[in-house]
Amino acid sequence: MGLGVVAAAVAAAVWVLRYWCSPPCPAPTTLFLAGAYRGKVPTFEEPLSPTPAGTTHRLTEAMFKALKGVGVEGASVHLMVRSDATVEHITMSGPLPPGLTPQRLRKALEEASTPWGAQVEVMLQDQRLVGWVRAGSVEYEINLAPGPVPGPSRGKVALVVDDLGYRLKPARELVALGIRITLSVLPWAPHAREVAAMAKAAGLEVLVHLPMQPRAYPRLNPGPGALMLGMSPAQITKLTMEAIARVPGAVGVNNHMGSAFTENPAAMATLLEVLKRKGLFFLDSLTSPRSCARKVAARVGLRFASRWLFIDHDPSPGAIRAQLKRLLRLGRLRAAVVAIAHPYPQTIAALKELAPRLKATLNLVGVAALARVPAPPRALARRPSGPRPSSHPSPHPP
Repeated sequence: MGLGVVAAAVAAAVWVLRYWCSPPCPAPTTLFLAGAYRGKVPTFEEPLSPTPAGTTHRLTEAMFKALKGVGVEGASVHLMVRSDATVEHITMSGPLPPGLTPQRLRKALEEASTPWGAQVEVMLQDQRLVGWVRAGSVEYEINLAPGPVPGPSRGKVALVVDDLGYRLKPARELVALGIRITLSVLPWAPHAREVAAMAKAAGLEVLVHLPMQPRAYPRLNPGPGALMLGMSPAQITKLTMEAIARVPGAVGVNNHMGSAFTENPAAMATLLEVLKRKGLFFLDSLTSPRSCARKVAARVGLRFASRWLFIDHDPSPGAIRAQLKRLLRLGRLRAAVVAIAHPYPQTIAALKELAPRLKATLNLVGVAALARVPAPPRALARRPSGPRPSSHPSPHPP
């Protein structure tokens, strides 16, 4: 008799949820917000896609071809390759040909990397042409200098910690580090407001870590309050406004999962228009190499930044320390770097260990200092069909 009553009550609750929520309904896990959350913190992370075998070799050949096309001979290019579990990082440095402009180099790199959907940036810095090319989990640094390549300058680094709001202890430990970090708070987490207030009191920036639909949905659940591709513009707008209201003082938004959502131009346009009206910027966590967020931000006129590396996608202590040391190197190589970490105990332990070195070596800033309205994407000429000739027989050192 008692079991029958319980079963009937559960069935009634499910019916009510289905009746009142227009599809897709927020995950029932939102019900825990009625009281103190004492369960295990959900693991919502989205895995990175590995780079297919052979992609790096073909892309590096394309990079050599592009450099040769603007007057940099392959034999004069110094190549340095560093790999870890999720990223292959390649530095290409060489002589700067007379008259080469950032625009011409960027166009050459964009055209060469079109088949891989790469993102490209080039700028003039200290009489050097520096830039980067990012395609999936392959990243290139380009450094062309007149005469010998000078020592790297000190760039700006923003360190973001995602997934906060389920526990107060990690937020307290991060604030106590005494370094400038940005706290990104899940809006439907039980302690979202408290973490936002804690960060504000410490003079730290806060982001809304907005859940969005991943490609693997429904097998991979982005958690409560997620923006879904089945939602209307009005639903996306309403849910985004509610999420922003739950994280007082937030200066921007970054995506939690969202590999499917950030690939959809219409959905992203609705979201970014809301952020523009609210005076916020968007940080693309880049959970998909096919994200259209940068292009949509350029069209909307919204300030934008994008993640350069994850600190703890491999959560083993050794890998985390290696990524933090890599961040120290990148902070000297690039003008701007955004790194994302998570409040894992092993991540916080590594940050405590390296905090003095991070503070002394890096120019740590909030993400807002790096957010800019992107330049409109350039129209690229269609590549001729047929096989691509190889301009450099063996781009990798033996």
